[in-house]
Amino acid sequence: SVLITGDGLGFTRKETGAVRIWVNPEPILDGHPQGEDLVRGLILHELGHNLYDFGEHRFERVTEIAERRGVHRLMNVLRDERLERRLRARRAEWGQLLDRLAAWAFKHRVRAGDPVSEGDHFLRSLRLGLGSCRVPSEEVRRALSSIPADLASRDQDGLLDLAFELAGM
Repeated sequence: SVLITGDGLGFTRKETGAVRIWVNPEPILDGHPQGEDLVRGLILHELGHNLYDFGEHRFERVTEIAERRGVHRLMNVLRDERLERRLRARRAEWGQLLDRLAAWAFKHRVRAGDPVSEGDHFLRSLRLGLGSCRVPSEEVRRALSSIPADLASRDQDGLLDLAFELAGM
């Protein structure tokens, strides 16, 4: 089921016998000209977690390890990027929805006045496909260059290994 939230953009929880998706309708309620597409992109992204993460072998065990070792946020970034690459490969129009959503989300975050860290620069550059040459920080450039071209084909353990590698930089 898809539910409404005011917290963040959206999130997905796997519960016994069900997957629940919460989305924030803010782009529609604020009258953004592409508000409906932004919310569609958000729902698509959250469905991607159900499609590509929750049923995957070792998802729960890898999540526990990531939480215990302090790389859960980084794991989620890598899962997000992987699932969006997979969704883009399935349908070009899905890529357009996800690109709009990413651009809006980062612009919205900066407008909200949240501090922008090196981690945020990495996340923005990775998710918007900016590449390492367009990033001012050497640390972020190094991290971006370590993202493999075959990220979409990595399994949970491969993502966890990459999270540890990035966390060590």
